[in-house]
Amino acid sequence: ALCFGWIDSIIKRLDEKTYARKFTPRNRGSRWSELNIARAKKMITAGLMTPAGSALIDPGLLRSKRVPRPAPPTGDPLIPAFIKNGLAADEKARIFFESLAPSYRRLYCRWVASAKKEETRQKRLAELVATMRVGRKLGLK
Repeated sequence: ALCFGWIDSIIKRLDEKTYARKFTPRNRGSRWSELNIARAKKMITAGLMTPAGSALIDPGLLRSKRVPRPAPPTGDPLIPAFIKNGLAADEKARIFFESLAPSYRRLYCRWVASAKKEETRQKRLAELVATMRVGRKLGLK
C-alpha cells in the first residue's frame, strides 16, 4: 500500500478464513512510523515505489533520525468518578468493564470524558454502560 501512497489500518475478521483490511490514502505531511520509513526506503532502493507513493514522501523524512514517540501509558487507568458511578449502578456492566484490558478501559474513559458538553458525556456514558451490560466492546470509537 505504501508504494501507491496508501496506508493500511483496521483489520476486521469476517469469519474463520477471511478478514477485511481498510486502506486509506495517505495525507501529505502525515506521521510516518519507523517501520513504514524503513519499508519505504527498501521499496525505493528496489525500484518498487510508484510516482504516487513517492509524491507523499518528504525527502527529509528519509534522511533524518526521528525522535521516538513517548511510550503509551501502561497499567490501570484513572477512571473519572462520574464513570465509576455510572458503572457502579449496573453490576453486569461494571464486572465486564473491569475484565477488559487496561488499554480498552483507558480508551473508553477517554472517549466518554472527552465530550465537550455534559449532555454528550452522559449520552456516551449511557452507551458505554449499555454495551458493557451485554458483554460487548464498544467497537471503533
